[in-house]
Amino acid sequence: MQVNMKSVIFYALLFLTAGTTILSCKKKESVTPVTCTAGPGGTVSFHAALFHHAVLIPNDSTRPDTVWVKYCESGWNNDPSTYDAHFIGTPGTDSVFITGLKPGQYFFRASGFDTNINLEVTGGLGASCDGSTSIVYINIPVVE
Repeated sequence: MQVNMKSVIFYALLFLTAGTTILSCKKKESVTPVTCTAGPGGTVSFHAALFHHAVLIPNDSTRPDTVWVKYCESGWNNDPSTYDAHFIGTPGTDSVFITGLKPGQYFFRASGFDTNINLEVTGGLGASCDGSTSIVYINIPVVE
């Protein structure tokens, strides 16, 4: 079998050129600034109910439920280290009313008192609102 030297050189150069092109290509990462639309000053309300093992935790008269809110949490399924606001429930009601927010992404951290076990229960939940509704009902799971 006879080898054509021109073909070998041609394919070798083609291989080297293609390999160099593939190795030198990098996907451009687009840098899109995140614009936070969440925060105070809107007409959206979240009604947060705390549930411990599927049992509603109503606002206790001496220890009402409290919900801390983080605006525009980029990793909103993770509990942030600081919060932007907090809301305290009214004794005798079964929710904490979080009012006056703009549409956007939020993280809610909740604390309540379970009178069945006489212990404080806490939990958190990420939630968002696109502005298509003015009231968003959320159930925040809490544990000991």
